[in-house]
Amino acid sequence: MGNIKILLVGCGYWGKNWYNTIKNSSCELVGVVDPNPILDVDVPLFDNINSVNVDYSHIILSVPPKHVNKIFKDIKIESSKILIEKPCGVSKKDVKKLGEFYPGFIFLNSPHYQYIKKNINKIGKPLFFNSSRASMGPRIRTDVSILEDYLIHDLYIFMGLFGKEISIENVFMSNTFNNPIKSDTINLNLKCGNIRADMFSSWWFPQKTRKLFIIGDKGSFIWEDESLRFYNGYYKEIDGMDKNRNDGYELIDSLTEPLIYTSQKSNLELELDNFINNKKLDVTALDVWDLIERIKNES
Repeated sequence: MGNIKILLVGCGYWGKNWYNTIKNSSCELVGVVDPNPILDVDVPLFDNINSVNVDYSHIILSVPPKHVNKIFKDIKIESSKILIEKPCGVSKKDVKKLGEFYPGFIFLNSPHYQYIKKNINKIGKPLFFNSSRASMGPRIRTDVSILEDYLIHDLYIFMGLFGKEISIENVFMSNTFNNPIKSDTINLNLKCGNIRADMFSSWWFPQKTRKLFIIGDKGSFIWEDESLRFYNGYYKEIDGMDKNRNDGYELIDSLTEPLIYTSQKSNLELELDNFINNKKLDVTALDVWDLIERIKNES
């Protein structure tokens, strides 16, 4: 990655992670744009994009979604050299104006997603997608709702694995906080072909949870935080009863196998590699925002 010069725009809650990731990479961090960065930086610091006086080849834009379009119009490099952190904006209309940028859909870059995508036949016929992504803090947001903040990850994972022809079966969103906090909890039911998705996200959850089940008729993937496991239990159709007195089906109850990866890089480091190498993702920001706005219309 020699001669890759990155300008980081935004050094707050998530931008600080990008700062450390770029500094520990073979790329050169040439500057940070933020009037009040969350940490001390040892590169040139600028108050706004128009005051930048260093050369750069790529930009990572990690700012509140409402500021994305205003900053983007003052960037002078092609959009394919720009990574915009999720949710990439505040509406489909705004995102559409930005062109072919690289969306910060971090889990599409993870070895867990890549393994599932490559080995989806391992579970037989996919039946169910069940996800929980929730916590009590450390922050709640005023710029976007829980849908764009947490649940968006499960939306793009589901679309990447199973396609974009999705029907919305049911939506429940709650607004427990007073303004300006947006909707804080969502229960969502989707279908893609014969695959049913049940998704839950909330800022009102006493235990941090990131768990996803992908269940098929020959086994299941269990993706929890940084752990991916395969459970090879399923129901087999038989004549008569099995030992547990299941009539017509035998429970093939086997072990849960851990799947171990050799990659020593974090998901953010892998995302940086793929961004620099311009690797095409399975889902675009417009794909996700089309679904987000349809969900909002149903809520």
